[in-house]
Amino acid sequence: MPRFVVLKHTMPVDSERPDHFDIMFEHDGVLLTWESSSLISNRFDGKCTRLCDHRLHYLDFEGAVSGNRGEVKRVDSGTYHAIENILPDANCYRLHISSDQMDTEVCLQQIEEQKWQISCRPLQIP
Repeated sequence: MPRFVVLKHTMPVDSERPDHFDIMFEHDGVLLTWESSSLISNRFDGKCTRLCDHRLHYLDFEGAVSGNRGEVKRVDSGTYHAIENILPDANCYRLHISSDQMDTEVCLQQIEEQKWQISCRPLQIP
């Protein structure tokens, strides 16, 4: 099953970008990546920004990011499966993610070019 990871990305003091969370999903040899100002949870609604795909290296990496881009620390990781659309050029994704902290359906919906809405709801078991 493909993996996902949520990283807390602490930016350098002199950075114009604020600290944030990177939400990454393994797909076809890369990590589809979104940035959120808030940590996602079983019940969450918020905005996020689609970033460029990242290397699979970040599934297991913690520490300083090269090029003085701060450091990352894993705050959650696990596996997921697609409920709907897991294509790099899709504008909507529905995923079931499973980790020690969450068993959640995640919906990512594009609302502008790089801006997305992310909604998380506990998995409904019939």
